[in-house]
Amino acid sequence: MALARRRGQDGKPFLSADLVAAGDRLQEDFAIAGFGEAELLGWERPEALQPFYAATQSISDRLKRDARTRTLDAVRDLGPGLSEVALRCCCLREGLEATEKSLGWSARSGKVVLRIALHRLNLFYARTRRNEPVLIG
Repeated sequence: MALARRRGQDGKPFLSADLVAAGDRLQEDFAIAGFGEAELLGWERPEALQPFYAATQSISDRLKRDARTRTLDAVRDLGPGLSEVALRCCCLREGLEATEKSLGWSARSGKVVLRIALHRLNLFYARTRRNEPVLIG
């Protein structure tokens, strides 16, 4: 949210409203799905997400099951690096400085990577949103 209030050199917000909305959507799906804090962090290959998909099949609550599937699909679509920063900043509400430190990045590099991740996430939701109901937000 702090980056959404910041302005770039061109006077436009560093994060546009659609990028903020994509991050909020990921956080909403993550929360509804009931994922634990570190469950989706640190994966390197798509096969590492397979146990989460398998566990999702046994959930009887349709809203929770659909949210888990959307979250896993978004994480897989982002890939290991971008999903890590998106999950930490959007879902776990970890600050950029803490994210940069935990990932071993140089200072002030996280905001650019987060913006790239949110662009990808926005594209993911644009592709998948057509046939889905709007959730809370």
